[in-house]
Amino acid sequence: MLIYLKPLSIFPELHSDTLFGAITYAISQLYPEKVDEMVKSFEDEPPFIISSTFPFIFKEDFENGKKIKFYPKIIFPQKSKDLEEKYHPKDFKEYKKVKFIEENLFFDLLKGKLSESDILRNYNQYTFIKGLLMRESYNIDVNFGENIIPNNSVNRITNETEGIFYTSGNEFKNMGLFFLVEFMDEDYKPIVKAAIKFLKDRGFGK
Repeated sequence: MLIYLKPLSIFPELHSDTLFGAITYAISQLYPEKVDEMVKSFEDEPPFIISSTFPFIFKEDFENGKKIKFYPKIIFPQKSKDLEEKYHPKDFKEYKKVKFIEENLFFDLLKGKLSESDILRNYNQYTFIKGLLMRESYNIDVNFGENIIPNNSVNRITNETEGIFYTSGNEFKNMGLFFLVEFMDEDYKPIVKAAIKFLKDRGFGK
């Protein structure tokens, strides 16, 4: 099951353990009689597993709402001949900053149809934006990065400002996050779907 999230404001990173905690909490609110059984089942045979969140690009009028998904850059063991090969220093430095790669690149690298050397030798044919590497440049204005927003606390009795605190998270423009859920026990699919709808209204943590 593939779940897309479209944050409306700054949004925290959601790793798989954070997502699992949020979904477990939602299930405890919706199905309190099932949550203990579910948690115990993970000791032997997990009924489902959850990935962390990864970014995707979207635009409402872009190719019928097509979403361009990204996965983490794969870390390969370096071969001796790769270490000897010369790359343009600027390209190599920029490639080191890549955090996520477009889905089709990800699977080509996994299947051995493409190598990091192939990418670096032809780096000018790829597009790098905000830590994302893709095969082509899409006509979409995207933004993806951490932002810090200052806030202040007000004493409700004196109406005076008492201090400043900061809220941090990632901001998204024409972007969102997605994660994957694989079910070993199909009976949990409607339960997890209900939990995600619950979190859509309540939010993921802070």
